[in-house]
Amino acid sequence: MVKHSILSVLTAAAVSFGLALSAVAQPAELVGRSRDGIPVYVEPTTDAHSHYSGRAGEAVEVLRAIEGEDRGSTWYNVVFRSGVRGWVPASALQFATGPRPTPDSTISQFETNTYSVRVFRQEGRTRMNVFNKANNQLVLNRVPVRPIREVGSQDRYSGITGDFIYTATIARGDDCLLQIEYAGDTIAQETGSCR
Repeated sequence: MVKHSILSVLTAAAVSFGLALSAVAQPAELVGRSRDGIPVYVEPTTDAHSHYSGRAGEAVEVLRAIEGEDRGSTWYNVVFRSGVRGWVPASALQFATGPRPTPDSTISQFETNTYSVRVFRQEGRTRMNVFNKANNQLVLNRVPVRPIREVGSQDRYSGITGDFIYTATIARGDDCLLQIEYAGDTIAQETGSCR
């Protein structure tokens, strides 16, 4: 029952973030010649899982841009009319009008068994994304976070959505930690390699 309630809250938060973002999204369409479709990835790298295949000419809304790890390329987070969201490289997009979004800079990112975490700077603020791979849901989306400088080589970033607190501990050259708290109790804690 508690698990179902938590999932409902996370789903509602993800949907509300998605609606807020669509108001500032930029129209574009997919371009390419692949017979198998244009792969849409869960993360901004071709090493990530492709969870959807788009068609050339298919309309999308561009939510944001980042500089990818693939030789300094730019990646765009897009949403399809069907509601499917994911990442495509710049070479797979043609913008309808207006300037392209400027990439933001990644401070750190890591993956645990269940989550993908990214801490980044955008529009002069430090923000965090947390993607639940098991549920294919973005549970924190561009949420402003408070950087907390730790003694030694660790930094901590905390983001809040509803009653949930997501804290990423970034340890340079070591494992990173994601801790999730609900109503003051730790409900999940997972580690992953920092990048």
